[in-house]
Amino acid sequence: LAGVFRITGPGEQVARALSAVLVLAGVLLLGVLAKRLTGDGLVAIVVVVVAGLTPWLFELGRIAIEASTQPLLIALLLLWLERTSRLGRYGVAEGVVAGALVGLLTYSYTGSRLLGPLFAGALVVFAGRGRWRFVLSAWGMFLAALVPMAVYAIRHPGALTARYEATTIARDGMSGARVVVQAVANWFHDVNPWHWATAGDPAPYIHNSGYGAFFAAVALLALAGMVLVLRRRRADRWWRFVLLATLLVPIPAALTVDRFNAIRLVALPVFGLVLAIPALDALIAGMRRSWPARIAVAVLTLSIGVQFAEF
Repeated sequence: LAGVFRITGPGEQVARALSAVLVLAGVLLLGVLAKRLTGDGLVAIVVVVVAGLTPWLFELGRIAIEASTQPLLIALLLLWLERTSRLGRYGVAEGVVAGALVGLLTYSYTGSRLLGPLFAGALVVFAGRGRWRFVLSAWGMFLAALVPMAVYAIRHPGALTARYEATTIARDGMSGARVVVQAVANWFHDVNPWHWATAGDPAPYIHNSGYGAFFAAVALLALAGMVLVLRRRRADRWWRFVLLATLLVPIPAALTVDRFNAIRLVALPVFGLVLAIPALDALIAGMRRSWPARIAVAVLTLSIGVQFAEF
């Protein structure tokens, strides 16, 4: 944003336009990912349209906030890992790029300072056994990316943790066990699909709670997609990473006192859309030959239309 302001001069509309460009770029890359995963252009188009109309992402792309970079960075990371898996190349170069993207993600929001290391650890699951060159090069690049943050932390003690200290659930002498139990409860609380489909973030400067932030139809497709992955593709390391990353995304938010924080959980709708791809692919394939699938598509489309009209 500072670089853009250097050219255009500072302004509210310029800042918001940059956020919109970043989020829309992420939406388009989700379409590219869908095309790579399914080979079906119609699936890719549906993913782009639905992602672009999702209130959660639409709103993120209309406010000037650093988390607007997250959908793009996550899409880039998933595309790169998909390429690595598809080509079977787990070398140093592939690891360096993956580590750099995880490093950039770490800078994208305060909560990502925990999410970044969690994703770096999840790369072990993606690589599998015997691919330590990929993992070590990714970790090395990730640590190198954190050097500026480390220097800043040394020069300004407590600055990087001040926000966490103000929002953490670990306070008032809570024991470690109690913190863990509370964090687990918060995790389940924050991923409640019914809430996101009907209300969303209660903060009025982020979202108007009079409508849902995520389409109920997409939440159903994501759950169905998760079942399909576990049944048919559980040996696929890329899908293993997606499943694990989806479980890791709510952890930073679960450690804070705020519930249903759309900014801290902005990676959640992105992974929800990715998980919906297998179910969407199966549904569109079935639609071409059976009436039950066509009826299901019609109902889901109507559901999205009603929710979007409300939005």
